[in-house]
Amino acid sequence: VIIFSRPFALRSCCSFAHHFDIMQPSSSSPSKPEGPSCAAAASHPVASRRELATAHGIFFKCRNRETDRRFYPVANDVLVAVYQIPGEDFHFRLSVEDRNRIEIASQDVEPEMGLEFYPDLHSIVWIDLEDAQLPQLSVVFRCEAEVETRFTQTLHRCHVETSTRFSFDRIATEDKDYYLGISRSAEAANPEEIQCDPEVDFLAFGDLSLEDLPAVYPDPVPEASASSSGYSLLVDSARVGRSFAVREACVDVYRRGSGEQCEKVATLGALKTPSGAELLPNKVMLHEGDRTLVTVDPKHPGSVYPVDLERGTVVEEWKSHKDATYRLVGLNPAAKYADPAQATFAVVGPNVVFGMDPRLSGPVKAVDDPSKYAYSKNPNFSCCATTTSGELVVGSETGEIRLYSGIPGLQGHNPSGAARTNPKAAKTSLPGFGFGIRGLDVTADGQWVLATCPKFLLLINTKMPKGQDTGFSKRMGADKPRPVKLELRPEDAMRVGGPRRVDFTRATFNTGRGEEVWLVTSTGEYLVAWNFRRVKAGVLDDYVMKRTPTYVVSGQFLSVGPDQEGQDAPVVLAHADSVRLEKRQRLERSPFKLRSASRYVTADDD
Repeated sequence: VIIFSRPFALRSCCSFAHHFDIMQPSSSSPSKPEGPSCAAAASHPVASRRELATAHGIFFKCRNRETDRRFYPVANDVLVAVYQIPGEDFHFRLSVEDRNRIEIASQDVEPEMGLEFYPDLHSIVWIDLEDAQLPQLSVVFRCEAEVETRFTQTLHRCHVETSTRFSFDRIATEDKDYYLGISRSAEAANPEEIQCDPEVDFLAFGDLSLEDLPAVYPDPVPEASASSSGYSLLVDSARVGRSFAVREACVDVYRRGSGEQCEKVATLGALKTPSGAELLPNKVMLHEGDRTLVTVDPKHPGSVYPVDLERGTVVEEWKSHKDATYRLVGLNPAAKYADPAQATFAVVGPNVVFGMDPRLSGPVKAVDDPSKYAYSKNPNFSCCATTTSGELVVGSETGEIRLYSGIPGLQGHNPSGAARTNPKAAKTSLPGFGFGIRGLDVTADGQWVLATCPKFLLLINTKMPKGQDTGFSKRMGADKPRPVKLELRPEDAMRVGGPRRVDFTRATFNTGRGEEVWLVTSTGEYLVAWNFRRVKAGVLDDYVMKRTPTYVVSGQFLSVGPDQEGQDAPVVLAHADSVRLEKRQRLERSPFKLRSASRYVTADDD
């Protein structure tokens, strides 16, 4: 059997043709992929669909088995086509056909298909979602450059429209390159060409080894495991060395221990508003030197309630407006690593962003009338984050991300250093990809924004191409960067039940001295940590993944101060009924290479 390596593993090869010569598939290679793809294709007869683009190439299949993750040739001369299904908005079909136009494989174009473009290898890769084993399929183009370009651009446009439910022709000209630039692996680097940093690259969760990766995928823990009566929120404090887990109207306080389990030392129970109503927080933020936990309850719109963590009671109600009608969906300190004396903080509602200051007299703590900063057209804001200098990034349910020079209404500074009130308008608006933003983080210097979507993570470089400005201080316009998209590999997505079951929790960077080098998230019962240093270098698959005992509600690197070392900090996790630490250890070699050794081979190796 003649086999081929994963396409992006061949980037360091001198000759593309050396690895993709035309040849007849061996007798042991399947004539068509296993599974229901061909049967499913029959539901859309040729007469009922409109052909948008075609190209010739060689068809490959990767079986995604634990012992064999390489690509095998299926057919040497195929026509790959993109069709539009008439009468249905944004419904497109990707089809691979033989020389007689008989379909070998076919499936709908959809966000979870893991579509990847490799221009320098003249290939595309995607996941066959209509096969229960979720194999990866690939076509290596053998056609004129103009035909290949037209096909890949058409397919990419269809993928964007399917994700955003928005016509590509209606997208602003300056945003089209931003959308088309999200190709997950278009500029992926060869891992072997990146110099290793043992201080960072050799870190892994304690028991990671090839033997720990099961040959049979375990049944995923159902979402119901995150019980409504269990923990729903987690915040960690470096100043007081405690983690705070929220369960309905209670806050449990955990002390960091030497082992994996954290010790519960107190319970602040039956939280009530000053008027005696039950308080059920759905958003929390540490404040006033981490002595106060600021909370939001959707049943009490327009107000925030500070919980005194020493007394365990709510003593005040801070209103955003005299009528307290603004529904609040997000809270954030005025700056990352905010000074304990910093009183102001950011508040986000579905159509407004403003600042609050508890030092103001009276029940209303909004620095200015929030109606001055409200948008007439509801952008559906969902979350926010700040840099160390107070710049603000806001996400929305539509996936749009806005970069502000500061919290609107608070005092800031213009480029010359003169004091001014931060404006309502964002400096830069980045369009969404059809998935809501459920969490944001940002590097301390503001250069990288980390956005969490349910199925993937986005990393966005805010630095302008020229000069030292960022999208926080200057409108990016047509200079919007190519966003970096982080996803699980198909075989890892299978561990959580398949691409459609991936459901990331809010991803965060490690904190502490120096540059951020790790980011962590979770899905189901799995913890996932990406090597940020190598992601910036183009290696997007460099992550470690570990199964935890139960469903992970929230996880973040243990918080440390800006003058402390944090690149090897453990991860603090909240499960439905416990809080624990997941520690990391240094290995003798890179855990990424350990996991990938059997995947990156060339034809010469066989």
